[in-house]
Amino acid sequence: MSNAPDLKVLRKKREEILKAELAAWLHDWQKTIPYWKKIDSSTPIEPKKVADILNGISPTDPITGSTSLSLKVMIETGRDPSRAKKDPDWRVKLIGVSHDKAHMDKPEIAGLGPASKELSTPFGYEIIPQPSFDLLIQFVQCIQKDLLEKRAKCLENLEKAFQNAIADTRKPINEVTLWSWAISAASLWKAGSAMVVLTKNNSVFASWRLLSIRTDGLGYLLSANSIPDLLARKELLTDAWNRVQTLLEEEYPLGLEVYRDENGPVFVVPDIDNLLGLTDSDCNTKTLRELILEAFRQGTVKRDPCLALAGEIVPHFKLDKEAWDGQSKLPPIGKDHLKEIPPLQSDPQWVAEQWYNLPKSEEGCIVCGLRPQGPGKKARDRKMCDVCEKRRADRAREWAVNTGRGFLSTIWLDEVADRHGRIALLVGTFDLDFWLDGTLARSLAVRNPENVSDKTKTKDIAKNPSFARLRRIWETTRKFWEETLKETEQGLRKRPHIFLKGRVIPADPTDKEGLGPYHAYELEIQGRKVAVLWVPEDATDDEGKALEYRGGFWVIENLDYLDNVYGRSFQNLVQKLVGQPLKVYEPTEYGRPGQEQATFTMAQENSVQYLENTYLPLIPILAEPRTFMALVPAESAFKIVKAIKTKYEREMGKVRNRLPLHLGVVFAGRKMPLRAIMDAGRRMLRQQTKPLVWEAMCSARRQIDKGDELPEEFKDDKEGQFKEWYEVTLRNGNHQITWFVPALMGDGQTPDHWYPYVFLASPDEPTDRRRYYKTDLGNPWNPAHPWLVHAGELQPGDKIYLTPATVDFEFLDYNIRRFEIYYEDGKHKGTLTRPYLLDEFPVLEKIWRYLTEKQNDRPHLSSSQIFAIRNLIETKREEWFEKPEDSLTDENFKKFCKDLFFNAQWNWGKPDGSEGITYEKLADWAVRGWFTDAVYLFHHVMKESDDK
Repeated sequence: MSNAPDLKVLRKKREEILKAELAAWLHDWQKTIPYWKKIDSSTPIEPKKVADILNGISPTDPITGSTSLSLKVMIETGRDPSRAKKDPDWRVKLIGVSHDKAHMDKPEIAGLGPASKELSTPFGYEIIPQPSFDLLIQFVQCIQKDLLEKRAKCLENLEKAFQNAIADTRKPINEVTLWSWAISAASLWKAGSAMVVLTKNNSVFASWRLLSIRTDGLGYLLSANSIPDLLARKELLTDAWNRVQTLLEEEYPLGLEVYRDENGPVFVVPDIDNLLGLTDSDCNTKTLRELILEAFRQGTVKRDPCLALAGEIVPHFKLDKEAWDGQSKLPPIGKDHLKEIPPLQSDPQWVAEQWYNLPKSEEGCIVCGLRPQGPGKKARDRKMCDVCEKRRADRAREWAVNTGRGFLSTIWLDEVADRHGRIALLVGTFDLDFWLDGTLARSLAVRNPENVSDKTKTKDIAKNPSFARLRRIWETTRKFWEETLKETEQGLRKRPHIFLKGRVIPADPTDKEGLGPYHAYELEIQGRKVAVLWVPEDATDDEGKALEYRGGFWVIENLDYLDNVYGRSFQNLVQKLVGQPLKVYEPTEYGRPGQEQATFTMAQENSVQYLENTYLPLIPILAEPRTFMALVPAESAFKIVKAIKTKYEREMGKVRNRLPLHLGVVFAGRKMPLRAIMDAGRRMLRQQTKPLVWEAMCSARRQIDKGDELPEEFKDDKEGQFKEWYEVTLRNGNHQITWFVPALMGDGQTPDHWYPYVFLASPDEPTDRRRYYKTDLGNPWNPAHPWLVHAGELQPGDKIYLTPATVDFEFLDYNIRRFEIYYEDGKHKGTLTRPYLLDEFPVLEKIWRYLTEKQNDRPHLSSSQIFAIRNLIETKREEWFEKPEDSLTDENFKKFCKDLFFNAQWNWGKPDGSEGITYEKLADWAVRGWFTDAVYLFHHVMKESDDK
């Protein structure tokens, strides 16, 4: 180890490296100017301001000490690889190499489409972004003043600016943003410069490795007992990963984070075998691994070192065994680093220290399970350790401080519940495995294959699975979930709060502490316990200002639900209880019946304070590249699933055959333990569908200009990509779906020759088609079938591969129901119908709406009729068939179902086809189990009735 590089060198040269790194980040900044002017010529853009600042920054060469080159000169030379190669300054050469490797998504071939204003996603959905020159100016001004202190903050402005600029405006390579290019080039330059400094050899190295630092972050989050616990854990992990990022990017500038999800980050680092074993001779010869672990352990909430992660989690390290060059060999991020999720593990020595010299009878904390309870009384009362109790209280305090100040979030399940006291956990996941390993990037064309004579020359037709392009894929799926959250917020109704001001008298006269500040309790009102949060009289905000709402309880339940339960206005009810003592109890969730803690008497004046529109019933949990989770009212869940379906079909519609989306909904009562709900959600994330071979029944080209009717959900794009479209009807067994494939790009003019391709289930070349080609990376589902054909070229009888999108649901009527959620061969074990194809799921609503549609205040069928038919169908299914699946193809069973509907007592409008519903259709839905599921979902779970 005596000849091993010393990390001390990097630490001491950090300023020189961080300043020169800016040239890699900004090497293509001038591309923004003509593009933003093209989008909006009225926006003032002054590139000279940027150039002048860059010209005034001259980073010191960490090897030679020279300051002869400004950032402006380094950028202008480095962005041309041929010029950079001849430059005597190794930093400029390295910019040229990094530029070349990062830009392999930009082919130097003829036959690309026209230049455009539109920015595309990697999946062919186009928008026109907003010019962001002001953010670029803010970035260069920031680096001029505060680079070393505020580097991360500076880069946030650059990211926002470059996400709104296209690296190349020619279709179809207009999907890579300048940010994707910038971070790709900067990551290669950063790791390459670290290699130069560490080895003291200014030869430019063109090989790199990936370093991932991962854990089962999702498991850690979802094992929380309450939402405040979960959000505290989320903040802990975020802070821990941020500290690791700062260590590797700034303190020892040897790499750059290029990926992060709920399970941890991935960095580009130098090509050094024993990288994690390198030491800093000035820091007690700590290895890089030890330094990273030390930074991770310091992750905390509210910058409080007493609440740090410490040894609760020990992350797993993985360094590429072999180097890659970014061209002949791609970084194996999807194949090696994201494929497996390391198990959660704690530091056993640290855990042992928490219990040192304690009696064996001491009980463990019910939240972390690692420390003993207490020692504080409030923590002991709640069977928690002091650390977990403080983390929870901090989250509750933050909520109390912000409520009533325009802060629309909630952290209470009872507030999310609908008027029936039910909540829904929405989960979603994209299957990205074959996208992130580069295989399916080859299913996207860069040229119209019709113009290439040899369809086996993939490199002349298909897109390169470049580093920047792969990054853009996961950026897009993350943005999809982030936008889903925002759109969900817009669709939810704001709800009111009530604050009850008054005086508390402890039940135990010897209790000098009183109620715990910002602790949740239960207030007994007319024999029922209502969830409340105590805010002490001396409560202040972070600036020391007294809170407006203090010295009382926030009611932390949905007031509509309380109106429903009490059968009257809850606000009016509590106003009549002014002056009456009400008992305060510890919540019952802590392992024993809630004990009385105090009595609360509301003040005579201003005791009941009602605040309109103070929160949204939504708790976001995750919005990562693969994983989405959010808690919503049960009554809103179906509408949100439909909105996600529409968004998916609009934005991923061209590739939905090979980018499956899996959604799940876990319904539960408001008192169901959070851990049970989250465990059910995680189980639903495991749903997968194998690629199925579907037969094309027909494929028709439609046009708005010819009067063809576009489905309502796509009409926002009727002047864009859906001005023309293909309707492809596909069948697999008893499933039939219609795939609406946009035929144009976002400008509503350019034909899309590049995105909507399908793998044919045949080894034979489809020479009777025009737009087709063979992929050199193969069909990931069947290597013997490598031929891709454009969806617009499909013919009746074609067999194609399609991985369908699905949606599942479950109602946790009791805790252990979650263990019934597991999947075998793509099916939810123990169910006949689930998961549903996403295309078929809306049929459930169609069934229920038809049954309960009213005329003269009378539904088609009464509730008693609906339940009687449902019960008869399922009783006969159980009696007649040993295996329920056998009922699906039994003609006698179908006739039995049809007769039930025919003989039913219809109040009006029999299903004779006049409303598009026939006895035959109802019988088919009944045989499939859809009729039963519709009744179960809308009536029993979501509590709708024919009275609505």
